[in-house]
Amino acid sequence: MVRIGFRKHNLPETLLRLETAMSRIILACSFAAALLVSGTVNANQSDWQRARLACADVGIDPSSAAFGQCVVDLYYSLWDEQNEGER
Repeated sequence: MVRIGFRKHNLPETLLRLETAMSRIILACSFAAALLVSGTVNANQSDWQRARLACADVGIDPSSAAFGQCVVDLYYSLWDEQNEGER
């Protein structure tokens, strides 16, 4: 245990949480790349819906703030990639 201020922090547990979060971010980026390459996504689905599905697929809880951030980040990353040629 590491004591910081008045609270005790379990350093291995904290590192495990950070590692889990980073793994999810990497997985979300992988799904983003797969969505960009994939031509099989239903044309009626919006980019927002695809971003939500990708974030849910990596296991982020839809009721969490991290899910909302994942969706926004993924949507704009996809948008940037799709519109890169127009710049």
